[in-house]
Amino acid sequence: VITCATEGATIRYTTNGAPPTVSSGLIYAGPIPIAGTKVIRAAAFKTGFQASGVDTQTYLFPADIFKQSPTGQAPPGWPTSWGNNVVNYGMDPDVVNSATYKNELDPALKSLPSFVLVTDLKNLFDPFTGIYANPGNDGRDWERPASIELINPNGLDGFQVNCGVRIRGGFSRSTDNPKHALRLFFREEYGVPKLRYPLFGDEGADTFDNIDLRTFQNYSWSFQGDGRGVFFRDQFSRDTQLELGHQAERGNFYHL
Repeated sequence: VITCATEGATIRYTTNGAPPTVSSGLIYAGPIPIAGTKVIRAAAFKTGFQASGVDTQTYLFPADIFKQSPTGQAPPGWPTSWGNNVVNYGMDPDVVNSATYKNELDPALKSLPSFVLVTDLKNLFDPFTGIYANPGNDGRDWERPASIELINPNGLDGFQVNCGVRIRGGFSRSTDNPKHALRLFFREEYGVPKLRYPLFGDEGADTFDNIDLRTFQNYSWSFQGDGRGVFFRDQFSRDTQLELGHQAERGNFYHL
């Protein structure tokens, strides 16, 4: 159910990740059934009034995630390639249908919280302006508006805020790397000047101007097939430094 306190306002919503505008998106007329994984982005409009901000809510159903793009082909609207990469979408059906692993998938997915990044696909993959398709570019000119949600599988409150997103890192920027790391910026122009949430519990900061979503860079299995992939090593080292009373970066593992 979507509501707006402004009498006479028109609510529009989308399900493709793009933000609704006064002239685009479906006009909301009643409750929207959620029968599977779906992203709802909604905003309210009224002549003579400033438009509301765009609210985003994502609904994740594990059974859908396990079977999305089972052949590895690109879903409708998604690119078949970017950079110099071979693109393979979805989870491997040999794992999903395996008698050894299939019963472990649901608890494994729910063992970690999920960051959900929602933005217009062209912000990522447009061959000329998309940040994922042009990972070597940096600076404010290569920051794109997005929504970020934190969904905790244990029922604890997460958050949804609008933000800016860029590619981050050095080695991660290679056009031969199929996975680029991301940096999120919280600015008043997107909705909130800072993210206020205890990402690292009581011992870490709870106010952020930006945060990094760090993927493999060098020593990466997904890039160059390097058998020295860091996996747990880097964060284990940081956590150990903290436990020994030294300064170190805090980090946690998430699905994205």
